[in-house]
Amino acid sequence: MFFDKEVSLFNRNFKDREEVIAELVSRMEEKELVTNEYKQSVIEREREFPTGLQTLPFGIAIPHADSENVLQTQIGFASLENPVEFKAMGSNEPVQVKLIFLLAIKNPNDHLDTLQKLIGIFQSEHLVNSFSACSSQDELNNVLEAAGLM
Repeated sequence: MFFDKEVSLFNRNFKDREEVIAELVSRMEEKELVTNEYKQSVIEREREFPTGLQTLPFGIAIPHADSENVLQTQIGFASLENPVEFKAMGSNEPVQVKLIFLLAIKNPNDHLDTLQKLIGIFQSEHLVNSFSACSSQDELNNVLEAAGLM
């Protein structure tokens, strides 16, 4: 359900958080998962309510926006060769992020449950490292299955 359209980027480099968000949203637009307004709403929300999490061994971000521009639920994934700076959820402190999980949740009632499930998974350094080590969709699917997300 969350990853069935395979919006995934592996070991990529981006200049900043807006560039990686734009690339993930663009792939979601191509698959008709979100409207063309979704990118701007995610970027604006990220500025006001940052989503960076300092986990071990490096930061993770879970950018998202309200469901009004979501056509079908999907989570986009990106692993980065070099981290980009996000701001920490709750504190606005800089977080060097190497994994991004872009949420596009259609049903607003599922939003909080999805966030809680992801944050719980990110408590496992082993799973964080496993996500980072993925270099293909098949490898990512195996980690997602092990994490209970497929």
